Amino acid sequence: MRSALLVLAGILAHAHSFDYTTAATCAAAGTYLDGSSLDCLRCGANQSITADSLGCQCATGFYLNSSVLGAGLTGVSIACAACPAGTVLRSRGNACGACEGGITGSSCVCPAGSFLSETYVNGTSRTNATCIVCALGTQPSGRACVPCSGGQVGISAGVCGCPASTSLAGDGTCWPAAAIAAVPASALVMRFTGPGAFVAVTPSVLFSTALASAYAGCLAGNNRTACQVLANLCVLQLYQPTHFACSSYSAIAGARGANTNDWPSWPDGLPWLYYSSTPDPTSPVLAVSASLSRGAGLTTQLTLRLAAYSVHGIFAGWLDLGSVAQLCPNTAAVTAAYSTVGLEYSNRCTLNLTNTAFQAAYAALQFFDPYLMDTASTLYPIPVRIANYQPQLGASPYVRRFFMYDQLSGQSASGTAAAVRVATSIELSVRFQGQGNAGNIFVPLLTVTYGDYLPTASIAVGYSTTFSSPNDQYYNGMVVAAGVCAGLAFLSCLVGMTSWRRRNKNANIDFRTLIETVVMLASTFSTLITAVLVCASLYWLIYYRNEKAVEHLLPTKSSDPFVPLLAVAVVSKLIEVAHIIYMQTHADVFFIDWEQPPASSTSEAPAFVPLWRTVLVANEWNELQSCRKTYLPLQLIAVLLFLYVAGADDLGSAAPQSNDTYPSSDHYLLRFASLAILYFSIAIVQLVVYGLVYSRFIEDKLGQFTDLCSVCNISVFILGDSYHGYYIHGRSVHGYAEVDMWQMRENLKKEEANMTGHRGLLPNSDLQTFEIHVPAMLRDQLDAVLLNLMYDEHGPERARTGVSDKAIHGHRNVNRLLCAFLDHSFRDLDYVVQDRTALAGLLGLTPEIFSRGVFYMDAAASVSSMLLLGQETALLLLDFLVFAVIDLLATNYVAGAAVAFALYLIYGTLRDNLGRRNLGRKTLIDERFLI
Repeated sequence: MRSALLVLAGILAHAHSFDYTTAATCAAAGTYLDGSSLDCLRCGANQSITADSLGCQCATGFYLNSSVLGAGLTGVSIACAACPAGTVLRSRGNACGACEGGITGSSCVCPAGSFLSETYVNGTSRTNATCIVCALGTQPSGRACVPCSGGQVGISAGVCGCPASTSLAGDGTCWPAAAIAAVPASALVMRFTGPGAFVAVTPSVLFSTALASAYAGCLAGNNRTACQVLANLCVLQLYQPTHFACSSYSAIAGARGANTNDWPSWPDGLPWLYYSSTPDPTSPVLAVSASLSRGAGLTTQLTLRLAAYSVHGIFAGWLDLGSVAQLCPNTAAVTAAYSTVGLEYSNRCTLNLTNTAFQAAYAALQFFDPYLMDTASTLYPIPVRIANYQPQLGASPYVRRFFMYDQLSGQSASGTAAAVRVATSIELSVRFQGQGNAGNIFVPLLTVTYGDYLPTASIAVGYSTTFSSPNDQYYNGMVVAAGVCAGLAFLSCLVGMTSWRRRNKNANIDFRTLIETVVMLASTFSTLITAVLVCASLYWLIYYRNEKAVEHLLPTKSSDPFVPLLAVAVVSKLIEVAHIIYMQTHADVFFIDWEQPPASSTSEAPAFVPLWRTVLVANEWNELQSCRKTYLPLQLIAVLLFLYVAGADDLGSAAPQSNDTYPSSDHYLLRFASLAILYFSIAIVQLVVYGLVYSRFIEDKLGQFTDLCSVCNISVFILGDSYHGYYIHGRSVHGYAEVDMWQMRENLKKEEANMTGHRGLLPNSDLQTFEIHVPAMLRDQLDAVLLNLMYDEHGPERARTGVSDKAIHGHRNVNRLLCAFLDHSFRDLDYVVQDRTALAGLLGLTPEIFSRGVFYMDAAASVSSMLLLGQETALLLLDFLVFAVIDLLATNYVAGAAVAFALYLIYGTLRDNLGRRNLGRKTLIDERFLI
């Protein structure tokens, strides 16, 4: 065992390693990477490193010496030798030879009209390189003679030239000299204006070689390919009417007829670039039976084709618009959805212009004429609007041809492009005819926006398809509905203000009157317009989901009155709720204690009624102030569960039924409708459960409070307005309430056995709640006491003890006054109890009050209007509208629910705190007892 370990240790001790190296590392050191040894080696004499740094090659002026290699040279893979004097290196690089035509530097030189030949026809190498003269009518081209072309003729042996009265164009063709001379030098440059101050003006190789021959060929020779090239050069200049390519095209087109394929704007024998000013090319109607859902004879996918042309004017075939116009990569299924009827499609990204895939797809500069093809394979030309194109006064803004990526016209003689021009934004706009013409569309419009950039820039690009329809009838209907709502709100305000002025004895138009007017208008208008908005959104949800052949599409935010009306509704409802909280937290509240003080044993010590029953009733009233019939947190959670768990949020999607692949965005009307359905359905369920189950079998908060008042022998007198309010009759039928538990039980047994009178204000009546209108004399006396209480509120004694003697005596006087008033003890200060007519109850009419007050019997307990419990409709609508507005802005249901919940906490806290403070001030009960 020990010997084996020694052997292993010896092997490890003699193990060798070497450093990792790469071709780049070797090149930096002036060596190459040898594939056999994986090490950096130096090249031999007269050698240089290859471009990939993986071997050696003969240096310039040296040839591969095969005879030396045959002698068995070792140490390097090749041997290079210098050419002998009077010889030059052959083109193959493996031999040297003499030249018949002479030597210049290290190359053979042949006279004009001849070319250099180093081999015979059979491939055998010549001893000396020979100059072969081309025959008349031919010219050298590489290592052969070719016939003269481009209109050139043989001038002498091996020399071609233009005939008399013609000139040689930049592409090597001959055209009339006058036509060539007509091209100005300024037309041969390209101007690029990029982001910021980037401007590039470069001599363009493309325009230098192609413009003159294209113009001359189209003008003089009626060469259709030359006309295509001329049109393409005009498109590259973005149809600038002052550029020579565009002005010359227009001049040639004007001299010819224009009726190709029955189109009066399509010149004969020329490509079609411009539309005439009339008629509008987007006005013709196409009956394509466009539909949002699949069905027999219905078109769910528009067929959009491009006639493609190379920069040299050669027709390159038919292409699909979506495969060309979308520079952003995506799956084939998604990009194919671009022409789905009714689908708002968008494909945007940031593109690096050096991207390999992009360069491979758009390496060849091509031009495109767009068409719409129907099911009968009939083509309809689609007009193009270039956003960068400024037409001349009176000219049509529409053109026919566009390109996607121009990296060619900015190239100078050096072969580098100073700038490139890219179609950064392409939008296909499709309009439906509507107005009873289901499935018909107007000719679509393609809008292209170009941008100039450096060839290495990263830019934002995108493609979109938009569909629209004439929804003027809906827009007008919404405006009319808003006007009707405003009119009804005004009428309601007139009635309401009449009642309010009677309730407050206010005949003047002062600031408070204006505030009340605004609040009444806002209250009624917000409620009515919310109903209109909900109905409108439900209409679109039902109509859009069941539409077959398209007549109307969903409205857009920019034109829809829905959005501003929703904003007005939520602001109006906020004003209403703020006014409700203000009125409730500033109402005059009096707790009338009917209990008589016990007989005093001494005349010096007056008897007082214990306060604890009043404190108990006040505390219960305080707890009622912010109670509601629905529970908003439960409401919001249920809505979100239905939206995100049950999948109801799919109702908000604007995707047509025929779309299966593209993740379409939601539409604000459909989201509003789906939210309204869920929100009000859940609210109705809560209200039904509260009315039929909770308030009957579990807890009737207001009813229990009324019972507590009867047990405590205390009535509640509330004035929300100066002369209007509510009364809860809590006078005990037993005449007293300061009893022990046994006596209380006996009293309740008597009531249960009908051995006592009824609890109601009237004989033989159990009705305890009333809506009251008090006479002015009573209000004046109450105001006098309250004024003293408010004046004394910040006095020194109030600061020490919480309440002054003066305030206590004032409170006792109010109690005596109200008790006497309710007992009909004053001859000239009285009231009557009566039923309100149905119309007066519906409109909230207020009677004229003089010396006698009016108590309306109120079985519906309208006193709840002084609590949040009776303002459920306004609060529900406010919560919903805030939820909807936030969702409209953020397109996020969770955000809407969060803001609605936050507002719920805010107004609930305000109602609690301000109501407690008001109750403490008006009843002289310390706020610390109101828990």
